[in-house]
Amino acid sequence: MEESKRKGNIRTLAGVLLPIALLGVVIAISGSLGLAGLTGQFSTEEISIERMTLERNAIVFDVRNVGPVDASIETVFVNDAIWTFQAQPGPRLARFATSKVIVPYQWVEGEPLTIAILTGPSNLRFSKTIEIATLTPQPSLSGLVDLAKIGTIVGIIPVFLGLLWFPFLRRIGSRWMNYLLGFTVGLLVFLGVESIAEAIGTAGNLPKAFGGFGLVATGLAGTFLVLAIINNRAIGMRKEKDRTLLFTIAYLVSLGIGLHNLGEGLAIGGAIALGSITLGTQLILGFTIHNTTEGLAIVSPIIREPVSVRRLGAMGLIAGIPTIFGAWIGGFIQLDIMAVLFLSIGAGAILEVVYEISRQARSGLSSLHGYSGIITGLIFMYVTALLVAA
Repeated sequence: MEESKRKGNIRTLAGVLLPIALLGVVIAISGSLGLAGLTGQFSTEEISIERMTLERNAIVFDVRNVGPVDASIETVFVNDAIWTFQAQPGPRLARFATSKVIVPYQWVEGEPLTIAILTGPSNLRFSKTIEIATLTPQPSLSGLVDLAKIGTIVGIIPVFLGLLWFPFLRRIGSRWMNYLLGFTVGLLVFLGVESIAEAIGTAGNLPKAFGGFGLVATGLAGTFLVLAIINNRAIGMRKEKDRTLLFTIAYLVSLGIGLHNLGEGLAIGGAIALGSITLGTQLILGFTIHNTTEGLAIVSPIIREPVSVRRLGAMGLIAGIPTIFGAWIGGFIQLDIMAVLFLSIGAGAILEVVYEISRQARSGLSSLHGYSGIITGLIFMYVTALLVAA
């Protein structure tokens, strides 16, 4: 019996390993076919110009090799004029290696700047433009405080203003409760779709080597599935209407909104860092109004439950504080790949919350008041979003 079982395990293991081994052989053969010779084309270098900052009498930026072969920085152009430069640690770049380039240049405040790089060995040209030249804010205590103030105004205060409606909402009837849940679903669906659109748009700016669209799919689906597994286990351990479950959903709403607000902070910090003061001001005004209704979304699952001020405060901070971190990252780091990742995770969290609310309040949402609330939530968020785009 033991001998036959052992042989069965060996056959099972062989059945698993054989396809993997054959796949390795196929990959090795395909890699040695020399397809470049068949097509007449060869792998060429590709670089990405990242994190461009303007210092006094200098332009500083990072250059990353995102192509399949080694590359080198041969020539740097500033507004189509060849300029001297320093590359640290050096001009030669292995794949995915980064070099910091410093160009001594007396740029003019308010004028556009175009940086171009000629790479070797193929003499390819890559460029990046700053529309309005302005001194890039450097990490400092005062800068952190200023961006934290903006994050507080945009993210924390509007959420807490929405939470102030909680005592009034506790007095509404069941029909208007269904309307409020529908409004919450409409609001969250809008935020989720908006996050996906922003993530896809930003992913389009990433080098192909980073697989931006794959990152969007991974962050979105991965977050949704992880939260769904956690919630399914929680539901299996308690009754469906257990108040602990309702508070779990409320905290998840806060988390999803917080991740979305982190993306808003990235946009504001990035606009300020690039000198787009007008755009930054528009984003601050628009997002502030846009976020006032987020407090409603947080409390809607727990309106019928006794809630302490401390718990409400914790939910508001979870939703609002990420705006500050987003402003810091956008203002001082400016990495598109981080924006794509955070926006995708936020979208996945928001859509999973929509799924949970819909599952817990299916009958209420399928009523006339529920449908009306969903439509109203979508329209309201669209109208307030116009303030951001104005």
